[in-house]
Amino acid sequence: MSPAVKKIPDSVKKHLDQGEECKELKTQGVFAKTYNVVTNKRLLVIKKDSLINEASFVSQQEENVSLTKKLTLITTKRLVALSEKKENIYEIDFDFTYTEDQEKYVGHKLNNWVWGYDWQSPYYEVSYLILTNKRLILLSNRNDKYNILQSISIDNFESVDMMRVPVLDRKECCIVIKTKDNKPHIVIKHELNNREIAEVFPRIISKAANASFAKPALHSTNGSDTFIEFYIKENLKFPEKCSKCGNEGVDLVHRTLKLEKTTLFERIPHIGIDSVDYRIPYCSNCYIGKAVKKNTFDGVRAILQFTNNNYANDFIRLNTE
Repeated sequence: MSPAVKKIPDSVKKHLDQGEECKELKTQGVFAKTYNVVTNKRLLVIKKDSLINEASFVSQQEENVSLTKKLTLITTKRLVALSEKKENIYEIDFDFTYTEDQEKYVGHKLNNWVWGYDWQSPYYEVSYLILTNKRLILLSNRNDKYNILQSISIDNFESVDMMRVPVLDRKECCIVIKTKDNKPHIVIKHELNNREIAEVFPRIISKAANASFAKPALHSTNGSDTFIEFYIKENLKFPEKCSKCGNEGVDLVHRTLKLEKTTLFERIPHIGIDSVDYRIPYCSNCYIGKAVKKNTFDGVRAILQFTNNNYANDFIRLNTE
Protein backbone atom coordinates (compact mmCIF):
# COMPACT_ATOMS: atom_id res chain seq x y z
CA MET A 1 0.00 0.00 0.00
CA SER A 2 1.12 3.54 -0.60
CA PRO A 3 -0.82 6.08 1.48
CA ALA A 4 0.07 9.74 1.19
CA VAL A 5 3.17 10.78 3.17
CA LYS A 6 2.19 12.76 6.28
CA LYS A 7 5.51 14.45 7.13
CA ILE A 8 7.10 16.18 4.16
CA PRO A 9 10.37 18.16 4.57
CA ASP A 10 10.21 21.82 3.60
CA SER A 11 12.96 21.19 1.02
CA VAL A 12 10.54 18.81 -0.75
CA LYS A 13 7.32 20.67 -0.07
CA LYS A 14 8.49 23.82 -1.86
CA HIS A 15 8.87 21.88 -5.13
CA LEU A 16 5.32 20.47 -5.11
CA ASP A 17 2.67 22.10 -7.26
CA GLN A 18 -0.59 23.22 -5.73
CA GLY A 19 -2.76 20.17 -5.12
CA GLU A 20 0.12 17.75 -5.81
CA GLU A 21 0.11 14.86 -3.33
CA CYS A 22 3.26 13.13 -2.08
CA LYS A 23 2.73 9.35 -2.24
CA GLU A 24 6.23 8.07 -1.35
CA LEU A 25 9.36 9.67 0.02
CA LYS A 26 12.73 7.88 0.20
CA THR A 27 15.97 9.39 1.40
CA GLN A 28 19.63 8.78 0.60
CA GLY A 29 22.66 10.14 2.44
CA VAL A 30 23.08 11.52 5.94
CA PHE A 31 24.15 15.17 5.75
CA ALA A 32 23.37 16.20 2.17
CA LYS A 33 20.15 14.24 1.80
CA THR A 34 18.78 13.25 -1.56
CA TYR A 35 15.01 12.72 -1.71
CA ASN A 36 13.41 10.41 -4.25
CA VAL A 37 9.78 11.49 -4.34
CA VAL A 38 6.73 9.89 -5.92
CA THR A 39 3.78 12.26 -6.21
CA ASN A 40 0.43 11.55 -7.79
CA LYS A 41 1.71 13.17 -11.01
CA ARG A 42 5.53 13.13 -11.07
CA LEU A 43 8.77 11.47 -10.02
CA LEU A 44 11.13 13.98 -8.41
CA VAL A 45 14.75 13.87 -7.27
CA ILE A 46 15.65 16.67 -4.83
CA LYS A 47 19.14 17.29 -3.46
CA LYS A 48 20.28 20.15 -1.20
CA ASP A 49 16.92 21.87 -1.63
CA SER A 50 17.33 21.79 -5.43
CA LEU A 51 15.19 19.89 -7.90
CA ILE A 52 17.75 17.97 -9.95
CA ASN A 53 15.34 15.82 -11.95
CA GLU A 54 11.64 15.36 -12.59
CA ALA A 55 9.63 13.12 -14.88
CA SER A 56 5.96 12.44 -15.54
CA PHE A 57 4.69 9.21 -17.08
CA VAL A 58 0.95 9.54 -16.41
CA SER A 59 -1.92 10.88 -18.48
CA GLN A 60 -4.50 13.34 -17.23
CA GLN A 61 -6.82 10.46 -16.37
CA GLU A 62 -4.40 8.60 -14.11
CA GLU A 63 -2.14 9.13 -11.10
CA ASN A 64 0.99 7.55 -9.67
CA VAL A 65 0.62 5.23 -6.70
CA SER A 66 4.03 3.68 -5.99
CA LEU A 67 7.50 3.05 -7.43
CA THR A 68 8.84 -0.40 -6.52
CA LYS A 69 12.47 -1.32 -5.87
CA LYS A 70 12.56 -3.01 -9.28
CA LEU A 71 11.49 0.28 -10.93
CA THR A 72 7.94 -0.70 -11.74
CA LEU A 73 5.73 2.36 -11.50
CA ILE A 74 2.24 1.46 -10.31
CA THR A 75 -0.39 3.95 -11.49
CA THR A 76 -4.16 3.94 -11.09
CA LYS A 77 -4.41 2.37 -14.57
CA ARG A 78 -1.09 0.76 -15.54
CA LEU A 79 2.10 -0.98 -14.54
CA VAL A 80 5.02 0.89 -16.11
CA ALA A 81 8.47 -0.72 -16.36
CA LEU A 82 11.15 1.95 -16.05
CA SER A 83 14.89 1.76 -16.63
CA GLU A 84 17.54 4.11 -15.28
CA LYS A 85 19.47 5.37 -18.31
CA LYS A 86 21.52 7.77 -16.20
CA GLU A 87 21.56 8.37 -12.46
CA ASN A 88 18.01 9.27 -11.38
CA ILE A 89 16.86 9.65 -15.00
CA TYR A 90 14.16 7.15 -16.00
CA GLU A 91 12.71 6.00 -19.31
CA ILE A 92 9.78 3.71 -20.08
CA ASP A 93 10.73 0.23 -21.31
CA PHE A 94 7.17 -1.06 -21.60
CA ASP A 95 3.82 -0.73 -19.85
CA PHE A 96 0.64 -2.71 -19.26
CA THR A 97 -2.92 -1.46 -18.66
CA TYR A 98 -4.64 -3.57 -15.99
CA THR A 99 -7.92 -1.60 -15.73
CA GLU A 100 -11.06 -2.04 -17.77
CA ASP A 101 -13.82 0.51 -18.53
CA GLN A 102 -15.11 2.38 -15.46
CA GLU A 103 -12.65 0.48 -13.26
CA LYS A 104 -10.80 2.36 -10.51
CA TYR A 105 -7.68 1.49 -8.53
CA VAL A 106 -8.31 0.89 -4.81
CA GLY A 107 -5.13 -0.67 -3.39
CA HIS A 108 -2.22 -3.03 -3.99
CA LYS A 109 0.13 -5.50 -2.35
CA LEU A 110 3.51 -6.72 -3.65
CA ASN A 111 5.17 -10.15 -3.76
CA ASN A 112 2.47 -12.56 -2.63
CA TRP A 113 1.61 -16.21 -2.51
CA VAL A 114 -2.07 -16.68 -3.32
CA TRP A 115 -4.21 -19.81 -3.16
CA GLY A 116 -7.77 -20.05 -4.46
CA TYR A 117 -10.61 -22.00 -6.00
CA ASP A 118 -11.15 -23.25 -9.57
CA TRP A 119 -7.54 -22.52 -10.52
CA GLN A 120 -5.40 -24.81 -12.64
CA SER A 121 -2.39 -23.97 -10.50
CA PRO A 122 -2.59 -24.96 -6.80
CA TYR A 123 -1.13 -21.54 -5.95
CA TYR A 124 0.35 -18.48 -7.63
CA GLU A 125 3.51 -16.57 -6.87
CA VAL A 126 2.24 -13.06 -7.53
CA SER A 127 4.40 -10.00 -8.25
CA TYR A 128 1.53 -7.49 -8.01
CA LEU A 129 -1.84 -7.94 -6.36
CA ILE A 130 -4.04 -5.06 -7.54
CA LEU A 131 -7.43 -4.32 -6.04
CA THR A 132 -9.91 -2.26 -8.05
CA ASN A 133 -13.54 -1.38 -7.35
CA LYS A 134 -14.49 -4.46 -9.40
CA ARG A 135 -11.73 -7.08 -9.22
CA LEU A 136 -8.81 -8.55 -7.37
CA ILE A 137 -6.13 -8.93 -10.06
CA LEU A 138 -3.11 -11.25 -9.74
CA LEU A 139 -0.22 -10.18 -11.98
CA SER A 140 3.25 -11.55 -12.62
CA ASN A 141 6.34 -9.90 -14.10
CA ARG A 142 8.46 -12.44 -15.91
CA ASN A 143 10.69 -12.18 -18.96
CA ASP A 144 10.07 -8.42 -19.16
CA LYS A 145 6.34 -8.93 -19.54
CA TYR A 146 3.37 -8.39 -17.24
CA ASN A 147 0.72 -11.12 -17.22
CA ILE A 148 -2.65 -11.44 -15.51
CA LEU A 149 -2.66 -14.80 -13.71
CA GLN A 150 -6.18 -14.50 -12.29
CA SER A 151 -8.91 -11.87 -12.22
CA ILE A 152 -11.49 -12.33 -9.46
CA SER A 153 -14.74 -10.38 -9.15
CA ILE A 154 -15.10 -8.87 -5.66
CA ASP A 155 -18.91 -8.98 -5.89
CA ASN A 156 -18.72 -12.58 -4.68
CA PHE A 157 -16.75 -11.75 -1.52
CA GLU A 158 -18.71 -12.35 1.68
CA SER A 159 -16.11 -11.82 4.42
CA VAL A 160 -12.45 -10.99 4.93
CA ASP A 161 -10.54 -12.37 7.91
CA MET A 162 -7.04 -13.14 9.14
CA MET A 163 -5.84 -16.47 10.52
CA ARG A 164 -3.08 -19.06 10.56
CA VAL A 165 -3.28 -21.34 7.56
CA PRO A 166 -1.22 -24.47 6.72
CA VAL A 167 0.97 -23.46 3.77
CA LEU A 168 3.29 -26.09 2.28
CA ASP A 169 5.38 -27.35 5.24
CA ARG A 170 4.40 -24.75 7.86
CA LYS A 171 1.65 -22.41 9.00
CA GLU A 172 1.51 -18.79 7.87
CA CYS A 173 -0.53 -15.74 8.77
CA CYS A 174 -2.90 -15.15 5.86
CA ILE A 175 -5.78 -13.02 4.66
CA VAL A 176 -8.70 -15.38 4.12
CA ILE A 177 -11.56 -14.32 1.83
CA LYS A 178 -14.79 -16.31 2.07
CA THR A 179 -17.06 -16.25 -0.98
CA LYS A 180 -20.86 -16.14 -1.12
CA ASP A 181 -21.09 -19.35 -3.15
CA ASN A 182 -19.22 -21.34 -0.44
CA LYS A 183 -16.38 -22.36 -2.72
CA PRO A 184 -12.93 -22.87 -1.15
CA HIS A 185 -11.57 -19.65 0.30
CA ILE A 186 -9.10 -17.30 -1.38
CA VAL A 187 -5.96 -17.22 0.76
CA ILE A 188 -3.27 -14.52 0.59
CA LYS A 189 -0.04 -14.83 2.56
CA HIS A 190 0.16 -11.74 4.76
CA GLU A 191 2.54 -11.11 7.66
CA LEU A 192 1.27 -9.79 10.99
CA ASN A 193 3.88 -7.92 13.00
CA ASN A 194 2.03 -4.66 13.53
CA ARG A 195 -1.75 -4.71 13.54
CA GLU A 196 -2.17 -1.11 12.38
CA ILE A 197 -0.06 -1.74 9.27
CA ALA A 198 -1.15 -5.34 8.61
CA GLU A 199 -4.86 -4.50 8.67
CA VAL A 200 -4.70 -1.82 5.97
CA PHE A 201 -4.97 -4.13 2.94
CA PRO A 202 -7.59 -6.60 4.27
CA ARG A 203 -9.73 -3.70 5.48
CA ILE A 204 -9.52 -2.07 2.05
CA ILE A 205 -10.64 -5.35 0.45
CA SER A 206 -13.60 -5.65 2.80
CA LYS A 207 -14.65 -2.04 2.21
CA ALA A 208 -14.36 -2.27 -1.60
CA ALA A 209 -16.32 -5.54 -1.66
CA ASN A 210 -18.83 -4.43 1.00
CA ALA A 211 -17.85 -7.56 2.95
CA SER A 212 -17.46 -7.97 6.70
CA PHE A 213 -13.99 -7.76 8.24
CA ALA A 214 -12.90 -10.13 11.02
CA LYS A 215 -16.33 -10.78 12.48
CA PRO A 216 -16.15 -12.75 15.78
CA ALA A 217 -18.00 -16.05 15.63
CA LEU A 218 -19.37 -18.68 17.97
CA HIS A 219 -16.79 -21.42 18.42
CA SER A 220 -18.67 -23.69 20.84
CA THR A 221 -20.72 -23.83 24.02
CA ASN A 222 -20.15 -25.84 27.17
CA GLY A 223 -22.95 -25.72 29.70
CA SER A 224 -23.62 -22.05 30.44
CA ASP A 225 -20.29 -20.93 28.95
CA THR A 226 -19.94 -19.55 25.43
CA PHE A 227 -16.67 -19.68 23.47
CA ILE A 228 -16.08 -16.98 20.85
CA GLU A 229 -13.29 -17.06 18.24
CA PHE A 230 -11.94 -13.93 16.55
CA TYR A 231 -8.96 -12.21 14.95
CA ILE A 232 -7.43 -9.69 17.40
CA LYS A 233 -8.14 -6.64 15.24
CA GLU A 234 -6.96 -3.19 16.28
CA ASN A 235 -10.37 -1.70 17.12
CA LEU A 236 -11.84 -4.68 18.98
CA LYS A 237 -14.26 -3.53 21.70
CA PHE A 238 -16.01 -5.03 24.70
CA PRO A 239 -19.55 -3.82 25.50
CA GLU A 240 -19.48 -1.15 28.21
CA LYS A 241 -21.60 -3.01 30.74
CA CYS A 242 -20.82 -5.60 33.35
CA SER A 243 -19.46 -8.67 31.56
CA LYS A 244 -20.73 -10.91 34.37
CA CYS A 245 -24.25 -9.74 35.26
CA GLY A 246 -24.93 -7.51 32.25
CA ASN A 247 -25.82 -4.40 34.26
CA GLU A 248 -25.29 -1.15 32.42
CA GLY A 249 -25.65 2.44 33.49
CA VAL A 250 -23.60 1.70 36.61
CA ASP A 251 -20.06 2.58 37.59
CA LEU A 252 -17.75 0.03 35.97
CA VAL A 253 -14.33 -1.20 36.98
CA HIS A 254 -12.06 -2.54 34.24
CA ARG A 255 -9.85 -5.57 34.72
CA THR A 256 -6.99 -6.28 32.30
CA LEU A 257 -7.18 -9.53 30.39
CA LYS A 258 -3.74 -10.35 28.95
CA LEU A 259 -3.55 -12.78 26.07
CA GLU A 260 -0.20 -14.49 25.55
CA LYS A 261 0.55 -17.11 22.94
CA THR A 262 -0.48 -20.65 23.82
CA THR A 263 1.37 -21.95 20.74
CA LEU A 264 4.47 -23.87 21.78
CA PHE A 265 7.66 -24.70 19.83
CA GLU A 266 7.03 -22.20 17.05
CA ARG A 267 9.47 -22.14 14.15
CA ILE A 268 11.26 -18.91 13.27
CA PRO A 269 10.02 -16.49 12.04
CA HIS A 270 7.34 -16.29 14.72
CA ILE A 271 3.82 -15.65 13.53
CA GLY A 272 1.60 -12.87 14.76
CA ILE A 273 1.60 -10.85 17.97
CA ASP A 274 3.18 -12.28 21.12
CA SER A 275 0.65 -10.70 23.48
CA VAL A 276 -2.27 -8.28 23.57
CA ASP A 277 -4.22 -6.69 26.43
CA TYR A 278 -7.95 -6.03 26.73
CA ARG A 279 -9.89 -4.18 29.41
CA ILE A 280 -12.97 -6.09 30.57
CA PRO A 281 -15.72 -4.15 32.41
CA TYR A 282 -17.29 -5.31 35.68
CA CYS A 283 -19.68 -3.68 38.11
CA SER A 284 -18.49 -3.35 41.71
CA ASN A 285 -20.62 -6.33 42.78
CA CYS A 286 -19.11 -8.68 40.19
CA TYR A 287 -15.45 -7.68 40.25
CA ILE A 288 -14.41 -10.85 42.08
CA GLY A 289 -14.23 -13.76 39.64
CA LYS A 290 -13.59 -13.55 35.90
CA ALA A 291 -16.47 -13.47 33.45
CA VAL A 292 -14.23 -13.42 30.33
CA LYS A 293 -11.31 -15.84 30.25
CA LYS A 294 -8.60 -16.79 27.76
CA ASN A 295 -9.01 -20.19 26.17
CA THR A 296 -6.39 -20.13 23.40
CA PHE A 297 -4.36 -17.52 21.50
CA ASP A 298 -2.03 -18.35 18.60
CA GLY A 299 -0.76 -14.83 17.92
CA VAL A 300 -3.40 -14.15 15.25
CA ARG A 301 -6.71 -15.48 16.59
CA ALA A 302 -8.06 -15.97 20.08
CA ILE A 303 -10.81 -17.98 21.67
CA LEU A 304 -12.37 -16.44 24.77
CA GLN A 305 -14.69 -18.07 27.27
CA PHE A 306 -17.70 -15.95 28.30
CA THR A 307 -19.79 -16.91 31.34
CA ASN A 308 -22.63 -14.59 30.23
CA ASN A 309 -24.14 -15.71 26.91
CA ASN A 310 -25.94 -12.41 26.32
CA TYR A 311 -22.72 -10.48 26.82
CA ALA A 312 -20.97 -12.83 24.36
CA ASN A 313 -23.65 -12.12 21.72
CA ASP A 314 -23.34 -8.37 22.37
CA PHE A 315 -19.58 -8.71 21.86
CA ILE A 316 -20.16 -10.32 18.44
CA ARG A 317 -22.64 -7.62 17.39
CA LEU A 318 -20.39 -4.77 18.57
CA ASN A 319 -17.42 -6.09 16.57
CA THR A 320 -19.26 -6.95 13.36
CA GLU A 321 -18.18 -4.56 10.62
